[in-house]
Amino acid sequence: MGIMPLDRKLFRNLDHGLLIVILLVVLFGVVIVYSATRGDHTQNMGDPLFFVKRQALAALLGLILMAAILSTDYLVFQRLSGPIYWVNLGMLALVLLVGHRVSGAQSWVRLGPLAFQPSEFSKVLVIMTLANHLAGKGEIDSLAGLASPIAHAAVPMALILLQNDLGTTLVFGAVLLGMLYVAGVRGRDLGLLVGAGALAS
Repeated sequence: MGIMPLDRKLFRNLDHGLLIVILLVVLFGVVIVYSATRGDHTQNMGDPLFFVKRQALAALLGLILMAAILSTDYLVFQRLSGPIYWVNLGMLALVLLVGHRVSGAQSWVRLGPLAFQPSEFSKVLVIMTLANHLAGKGEIDSLAGLASPIAHAAVPMALILLQNDLGTTLVFGAVLLGMLYVAGVRGRDLGLLVGAGALAS
């Protein structure tokens, strides 16, 4: 199992409403960028459509990536959960070495005309790998059982915190709590975890 062709069955099974909303949001974003930058002749690199082209290119790459993921058997991601996790950590560690600081956070990486935040990709990768980790553990009925899933999420959270990005770190904490709840962790254990986190902060 691996890459599957984008056949009619796949398109029939798509959430067409969600897809239309995504395309409209992407289009709206390009229009907003055009509206905000069309008169800015000091920042457009000599091209009045510089930022619009960059936004459109990023949107196109995102749609291509979406199509690639849609055509990939999800079991591939399950089998590659370990390598995906380590690549994620490597990507976050690399930001600390070559990342650019924006608004006080060193969390951006530039690739030619494009700039992106690896921590945004990391959100999806942690959800994927943590889900596989929790599925492999089975029922978690003790505080000790929380150690490995917490550690799984804590390492990328620490790397993002080192980028001085507290907001994204807190998002990861919320994701961890939500996934532990869905995995069936007892409410009192989640309460103790939240309390410990509050005291640590």
